[in-house]
Amino acid sequence: MKLEINLIFSLVFLIALLVTQIFRRPFLGKYAKQAYFVAIGGVALVAGIYSYLQFMAWVSAPPPARYLLPPYQSINYFLFYVFARYWANYILAFLLSLLTLGGARWLNRRYGERFFYPEEPYLIASAIILIGSPLWLFYLISVLAIYCLYILIWVLIMRKNIRVSFYYFWLPIGIAFLLAISWLSTTKWFVLFKI
Repeated sequence: MKLEINLIFSLVFLIALLVTQIFRRPFLGKYAKQAYFVAIGGVALVAGIYSYLQFMAWVSAPPPARYLLPPYQSINYFLFYVFARYWANYILAFLLSLLTLGGARWLNRRYGERFFYPEEPYLIASAIILIGSPLWLFYLISVLAIYCLYILIWVLIMRKNIRVSFYYFWLPIGIAFLLAISWLSTTKWFVLFKI
């Protein structure tokens, strides 16, 4: 597996959130919103580091790479390149995380805190932004499928009709996806949705 800075950051952050969720739940309940903002900042920092390293690589490279920067080329070419290469996937994931966060909080308020624990929407949004695009699509589909399977097991096998919380599943599934990214990135579906 190719370990990149963004993958390492995302794995470490999600594992830290999971450990905090299991062993220090009141702490996480209090600081889940701040953790979401740290995840956003961390992803932006990593994309910024990659952008800087790309610029420095092109500046110090022999021609023709040097000709991709000013004064030979407009700075817009470089900005478009780093946007498409390092920023676009995470901006898309960020927008989806905002949509998911807003939707989950609205749904929870509308139905009397029945669906999620107060910090759970922030955990979901953090996982989405750390996973990035297009992995978030597979992540949400898998979470839904695993949740349906989990409920099906409770209803059909255990013969119990209960409301099941998915609180402890969001982060481990996100970690599993990050660990499987080297395999997933070779699938046709992943390549099809990649920006």
